[in-house]
Amino acid sequence: MNINNVKTKLFIVFLIMILLLVISFGIIFFLLERYSRNVIYQQMENSARYYVDFTDNQMENILQQRDNFFTDRNLVFLGKEGSLLDHDRMAAILTEQEKLLLIKGSNKIIKDVIVYITGSDIIIKSDALRTMTDTDRQRINQLNKRLDVLTVEDGVLTLAMAEHYYSENILPRFYLEIIFDEEQIISNLNDFSIEGGSSFWDYPLIGWFLENPVQEGMGRKILKVCDETEGISRINVDGKYFLVNVTESKYFGKLIQYCNEDVILQNLRSYRWQMICFLLLAVVCAMVFASYTDRLINRPLRELQGAFQKLEDSDLSIRITNKTNDEFEYIYDGFNHMVEKLSQTIDEVYVQKNLAAQAQFKQLQAQINPHFLYNSFFLLNGRIHRHDYEGAELLTNYLGTYFRYITRNASDIATLSEELEHAEAYARIQESRFSARMELDWEKLPEEWENILIPRLTVQPILENAFKYALENKEEDGLLHVYYLKEAGMRYILVEDNGDISDEAINEMNRKFSSEYQGEITGIINVDRRLKSYYKCDTGLSVQRGELGGVLVKILIPERNNQM
Repeated sequence: MNINNVKTKLFIVFLIMILLLVISFGIIFFLLERYSRNVIYQQMENSARYYVDFTDNQMENILQQRDNFFTDRNLVFLGKEGSLLDHDRMAAILTEQEKLLLIKGSNKIIKDVIVYITGSDIIIKSDALRTMTDTDRQRINQLNKRLDVLTVEDGVLTLAMAEHYYSENILPRFYLEIIFDEEQIISNLNDFSIEGGSSFWDYPLIGWFLENPVQEGMGRKILKVCDETEGISRINVDGKYFLVNVTESKYFGKLIQYCNEDVILQNLRSYRWQMICFLLLAVVCAMVFASYTDRLINRPLRELQGAFQKLEDSDLSIRITNKTNDEFEYIYDGFNHMVEKLSQTIDEVYVQKNLAAQAQFKQLQAQINPHFLYNSFFLLNGRIHRHDYEGAELLTNYLGTYFRYITRNASDIATLSEELEHAEAYARIQESRFSARMELDWEKLPEEWENILIPRLTVQPILENAFKYALENKEEDGLLHVYYLKEAGMRYILVEDNGDISDEAINEMNRKFSSEYQGEITGIINVDRRLKSYYKCDTGLSVQRGELGGVLVKILIPERNNQM
């Protein structure tokens, strides 16, 4: 097995990932098991404490309502026989019944509320009214012995209360007996009991024990083993382990909550098997992912390698596509873009050489152009004949500068100072020919522009066009203006004349400068393409109508271009 193979490396990485996954799940399960036990313990304590506090609060609410009830004005009048008319007496009784209903309705664990009024020998219930009997009077005597204390009577939990006097010798006029609803108390126990367990009340001081009958005496078995110390303990009952939580109440003794530990462990074992299944599924997914990743990566890499091999064999038509629209799409696009740029660069080099060859051919044409030579010598002869030796000397200097520049074939690139010196010499020669009909306004080149590089013979073809098409046929007041402009990160050499030209002709010239033009390559079109190729930009020349009324040609030179 080659360990440097990508497939092998991926396999090793996935083995390590699976191992880390197994270790991680082991740690997670251990922590989860411990956390689950703590959660169950906390849940038992919190639920028991909440229920006990809730029940104690209900008891305290009953005790708080006692004083308000016994000091009620209607109840005081009812305690005095003959103090109220029949109509008022009935209204007072109805009012007290409403209060009894309010007490009963505000506390779910109350089954019934009874008021004993000894002064008028009547008993009021929330839904009944009757006269007191001898049995009731005996009942009152029993209530006097257990006031404000929970009592179990015939298996029913009750609470007796009476109005308080400052003297113990005076018997109370009113007694209030609360009968608790044990079915509701059992229902409340079931509501907060956790799965696998139950709860019960134990108050041995008054002999009160209450549990759900469906538990079949499990509470009694728990009590035989449990020491009833407040808190959580673990006990064994009939060979089964139970978690037992004991919570003390201020009024109802102790609430004992228990849970079968097997149920808890069964849930945890269920989680364990779920985790094992999940781990096995993760291993299977990891293997599938490894296989898929191998196919997803190696196949595109092989295709890319094959494309590079074809490119090495000079096949510039090679293009690769990705059908999956993933990250390899960017790589493939980058490869295709590289091939296109390579092909474009090769084409540009070819075009540059072709344009340079055409420019050199134009130079040779200019060197041997008999018409230009004839006109130049004829002009020189005329100045000598007129004894204008100073003008003849100036003209010969211009001719020398002109022919020295076009016959120098050392490089196709020149500085702006060299290029414009040659172009000005040419323009001055032409100005000498047409001095009676035109004027040349040639601004000085900025000093910081002098060493900027430019393709040779860029400006002269533009001047030739100006003289040939704009100024040669002008009878008088012709003007050719050459100046410079710098704006927005670009430098411009501007050649402007005041010749006559139509907008259609200007638009046609600009059309020929576009990359789609495939017609004849004239001198000015050659200049535009050489500038675009050399400066790697979309614009070389642009033509528009100038302020003088004729043509304004802009030669674009990017500010970022290298200097000599």
